[in-house]
Amino acid sequence: MKEILLVTLVGLPASGKSSLCRTLTKCSISDYDVVWIHFDDLIPLSASHPIPESDSEPSDWKHWRQVIHDCVERCVQACRNPTTQSSVTQECRSLLPSFPSFPGDSPSNVIFLLDDNFYYSSMRHAYYLLAKRYEAAYASVVCCAALEHCMERNRTRDTAVPPNVISKMHQRIEWPDPEGHRWEQHTFVVNTSKDTGSETLDSLQEFLMSSSKKPFSYATEIEQAQRREQDRKANFESVLHQIDISLRSKVQFVMRSHSWSIPVSINIF
Repeated sequence: MKEILLVTLVGLPASGKSSLCRTLTKCSISDYDVVWIHFDDLIPLSASHPIPESDSEPSDWKHWRQVIHDCVERCVQACRNPTTQSSVTQECRSLLPSFPSFPGDSPSNVIFLLDDNFYYSSMRHAYYLLAKRYEAAYASVVCCAALEHCMERNRTRDTAVPPNVISKMHQRIEWPDPEGHRWEQHTFVVNTSKDTGSETLDSLQEFLMSSSKKPFSYATEIEQAQRREQDRKANFESVLHQIDISLRSKVQFVMRSHSWSIPVSINIF
C-alpha cells in the first residue's frame, strides 16, 4: 500500500516554514513525491489573518481553512483510490485556483507539506484525525526561530503580517508535545534562526521517510486498547492472588498463635 505522510509545519509567521518547504520540494527524496500546500497562497487576502486572542476565528478565515482541509482529504482519497487520481487536481482547483498539482498516476509514496502556522494543537489534530481515517502517517515539523528574527524577516515581506499578530501568536502558540500527546510523537524541531545546513536537511528527510512508515490507524488503536485491557485484567488477577496468599498466611499465623483445635471436617479457604 502506498505510504502517505501528512506533515504540519508549526511556527510563527516568517519563522522560515515556507523556505524550508521550498528546499524540501527541490530535494530528491527517493520513491517520494512531495506536495507543498502553502496556505497563504490559497486563502484570499480578503480573509484577514486572525489575531490569536481566543479560540474563535473569523468565519471567512475558518471557511477557507476548511476548504483546504477538504481538498487535502480528496488528495489522500485519490492516493487510496487510484481511479480518482486523474481528476483530483481539477476538482481542488475549482475550489482553490492556486492548489498545487497532484502527482496523478505516480506510483511513488506521497508527502504532503501543510505550510501554515498551526499555532493551536486543535488545528494540527484535525489533520492527525484525517491521516488516521485513511491509515496514513502524521508528523509535525517545528520551525523554531526567535521572535526578533521573525519580526525582522517579516518587515522584508511583500505582504507583511501585522506585528501585533505575530506578538500575540508568540504568546499563545501551543507547541507540539510528543510526551503529553501520543499523536504528536513524530515531531522534528529545526532551528530556523540560522540557515538550514545539509546535515539538518539529511536528518529531516530521514525523519520524514521514517515517519511515513508508521501510519496511525483505528485497527492499531483497537489492538492496543485490547492489549491494555488484557494487561489490566492480568494485573488485577495478580493483585487478588497476592491478597489471597497474604490472607492465608495471616489466618495460619493466628491459628498457630492461639493453638486452636480445628475439626478435620472444616476446610479453611
